[in-house]
Amino acid sequence: MLIVLDTTYILPIFNIEIDVFRKKDLKVLLNSKIEKLVSPHILIEAKWVLYSLIKRGVIRDFNRAVNDFNDGLQIIREKNVFKLAEYPDPEVDLIESKIFRTIGLRDYFDRIILATAKVYDAVLLTEDNELLKLSVVKYPELLPMNIMNWGEFKKEYLSQET
Repeated sequence: MLIVLDTTYILPIFNIEIDVFRKKDLKVLLNSKIEKLVSPHILIEAKWVLYSLIKRGVIRDFNRAVNDFNDGLQIIREKNVFKLAEYPDPEVDLIESKIFRTIGLRDYFDRIILATAKVYDAVLLTEDNELLKLSVVKYPELLPMNIMNWGEFKKEYLSQET
Protein backbone atom coordinates (compact mmCIF):
# COMPACT_ATOMS: atom_id res chain seq x y z
CA MET A 1 0.00 0.00 0.00
CA LEU A 2 1.12 3.54 -0.79
CA ILE A 3 -0.04 6.77 0.84
CA VAL A 4 0.56 10.35 -0.23
CA LEU A 5 1.00 12.71 2.69
CA ASP A 6 -0.36 16.21 3.03
CA THR A 7 1.82 18.84 4.69
CA THR A 8 0.41 18.20 8.17
CA TYR A 9 2.18 14.86 8.34
CA ILE A 10 5.68 16.11 7.65
CA LEU A 11 5.58 19.15 9.95
CA PRO A 12 6.85 17.26 13.05
CA ILE A 13 10.08 16.51 11.16
CA PHE A 14 10.64 20.28 11.16
CA ASN A 15 9.83 20.49 14.89
CA ILE A 16 6.34 21.87 14.18
CA GLU A 17 3.50 20.07 15.90
CA ILE A 18 -0.23 20.56 15.59
CA ASP A 19 -2.95 19.00 17.71
CA VAL A 20 -4.05 16.38 15.19
CA PHE A 21 -0.53 15.15 14.34
CA ARG A 22 2.39 15.29 16.75
CA LYS A 23 5.88 13.76 16.89
CA LYS A 24 4.50 10.63 18.56
CA ASP A 25 2.10 10.21 15.63
CA LEU A 26 4.94 10.69 13.16
CA LYS A 27 6.86 7.94 14.91
CA VAL A 28 3.87 5.60 14.52
CA LEU A 29 3.58 6.50 10.84
CA LEU A 30 7.30 6.08 10.17
CA ASN A 31 7.37 2.71 11.94
CA SER A 32 4.50 1.38 9.84
CA LYS A 33 5.21 -0.88 6.89
CA ILE A 34 3.13 1.35 4.62
CA GLU A 35 5.06 3.16 1.90
CA LYS A 36 4.89 6.94 2.35
CA LEU A 37 5.15 9.31 -0.61
CA VAL A 38 5.76 13.05 -0.39
CA SER A 39 5.35 15.54 -3.20
CA PRO A 40 8.22 18.07 -3.30
CA HIS A 41 5.52 20.74 -3.38
CA ILE A 42 4.54 20.12 0.22
CA LEU A 43 8.08 20.86 1.32
CA ILE A 44 7.50 24.34 -0.08
CA GLU A 45 4.15 24.53 1.68
CA ALA A 46 5.79 23.41 4.94
CA LYS A 47 8.25 26.30 4.70
CA TRP A 48 5.31 28.60 4.05
CA VAL A 49 3.65 27.27 7.23
CA LEU A 50 6.87 27.89 9.15
CA TYR A 51 7.08 31.52 8.01
CA SER A 52 3.40 32.01 8.80
CA LEU A 53 3.94 30.76 12.35
CA ILE A 54 6.95 33.06 12.73
CA LYS A 55 4.99 36.03 11.40
CA ARG A 56 2.10 35.34 13.81
CA GLY A 57 4.50 35.06 16.75
CA VAL A 58 3.74 31.39 17.43
CA ILE A 59 7.41 30.65 16.75
CA ARG A 60 9.70 33.30 18.21
CA ASP A 61 13.19 32.00 17.53
CA PHE A 62 13.72 32.50 13.79
CA ASN A 63 17.23 31.05 13.67
CA ARG A 64 16.29 27.90 15.56
CA ALA A 65 13.18 27.41 13.40
CA VAL A 66 15.22 27.73 10.20
CA ASN A 67 17.84 25.32 11.53
CA ASP A 68 15.11 22.84 12.55
CA PHE A 69 13.63 23.09 9.07
CA ASN A 70 17.01 22.50 7.45
CA ASP A 71 17.66 19.53 9.74
CA GLY A 72 14.28 18.12 8.71
CA LEU A 73 15.14 18.47 5.03
CA GLN A 74 18.37 16.58 5.63
CA ILE A 75 16.47 13.80 7.41
CA ILE A 76 14.03 13.52 4.52
CA ARG A 77 16.83 13.47 1.98
CA GLU A 78 19.41 11.30 3.73
CA LYS A 79 17.36 8.90 5.85
CA ASN A 80 14.87 8.07 3.12
CA VAL A 81 11.99 8.24 5.61
CA PHE A 82 9.69 9.10 2.70
CA LYS A 83 9.72 8.33 -0.95
CA LEU A 84 9.80 11.59 -2.92
CA ALA A 85 7.48 11.93 -5.91
CA GLU A 86 9.03 12.81 -9.24
CA TYR A 87 9.16 16.48 -10.10
CA PRO A 88 8.34 17.69 -12.60
CA ASP A 89 5.78 15.09 -13.59
CA PRO A 90 3.76 15.92 -16.71
CA GLU A 91 0.99 13.46 -15.80
CA VAL A 92 0.55 15.01 -12.34
CA ASP A 93 0.51 18.44 -13.95
CA LEU A 94 -2.23 17.48 -16.41
CA ILE A 95 -4.43 15.96 -13.71
CA GLU A 96 -3.84 18.99 -11.46
CA SER A 97 -5.09 21.23 -14.29
CA LYS A 98 -8.14 19.04 -14.82
CA ILE A 99 -8.92 19.16 -11.09
CA PHE A 100 -8.75 22.95 -11.24
CA ARG A 101 -11.03 23.12 -14.26
CA THR A 102 -13.52 20.41 -13.25
CA ILE A 103 -13.73 20.64 -9.46
CA GLY A 104 -12.58 24.23 -9.04
CA LEU A 105 -10.25 23.73 -6.08
CA ARG A 106 -8.40 26.98 -5.56
CA ASP A 107 -5.41 25.72 -3.55
CA TYR A 108 -2.60 24.67 -5.89
CA PHE A 109 -0.90 22.51 -3.25
CA ASP A 110 -4.15 20.63 -2.63
CA ARG A 111 -4.57 20.00 -6.35
CA ILE A 112 -0.98 18.75 -6.63
CA ILE A 113 -1.29 16.24 -3.80
CA LEU A 114 -4.62 15.01 -5.16
CA ALA A 115 -3.08 14.56 -8.60
CA THR A 116 0.00 12.90 -7.14
CA ALA A 117 -2.12 10.40 -5.20
CA LYS A 118 -4.13 9.69 -8.36
CA VAL A 119 -1.08 9.16 -10.57
CA TYR A 120 0.66 6.93 -8.01
CA ASP A 121 -2.58 5.00 -7.30
CA ALA A 122 -2.31 5.87 -3.61
CA VAL A 123 -4.47 6.86 -0.68
CA LEU A 124 -4.29 10.56 0.20
CA LEU A 125 -3.80 11.30 3.89
CA THR A 126 -4.99 14.81 4.78
CA GLU A 127 -6.67 16.84 7.50
CA ASP A 128 -8.05 19.33 4.96
CA ASN A 129 -11.86 19.28 5.28
CA GLU A 130 -12.34 20.55 1.73
CA LEU A 131 -10.40 17.56 0.41
CA LEU A 132 -12.02 15.08 2.78
CA LYS A 133 -15.45 16.12 1.45
CA LEU A 134 -14.56 15.37 -2.19
CA SER A 135 -16.39 12.48 -3.78
CA VAL A 136 -13.95 9.94 -5.16
CA VAL A 137 -16.98 8.17 -6.66
CA LYS A 138 -18.08 11.28 -8.58
CA TYR A 139 -14.59 12.01 -9.99
CA PRO A 140 -12.81 8.65 -10.28
CA GLU A 141 -10.75 9.85 -13.25
CA LEU A 142 -9.33 12.76 -11.24
CA LEU A 143 -9.22 11.74 -7.59
CA PRO A 144 -7.28 9.07 -5.72
CA MET A 145 -8.86 5.82 -4.61
CA ASN A 146 -9.39 7.14 -1.09
CA ILE A 147 -8.98 10.37 0.86
CA MET A 148 -8.83 10.05 4.63
CA ASN A 149 -7.60 11.74 7.78
CA TRP A 150 -5.16 10.44 10.39
CA GLY A 151 -7.86 9.08 12.71
CA GLU A 152 -9.52 7.10 9.93
CA PHE A 153 -6.18 5.92 8.60
CA LYS A 154 -4.99 4.63 11.98
CA LYS A 155 -8.25 2.78 12.53
CA GLU A 156 -8.44 1.24 9.06
CA TYR A 157 -4.81 0.49 8.22
CA LEU A 158 -2.50 0.75 11.22
CA SER A 159 -4.65 -1.36 13.54
CA GLN A 160 -4.08 -4.26 11.11
CA GLU A 161 -0.32 -4.08 11.60
CA THR A 162 -0.34 -4.78 15.34
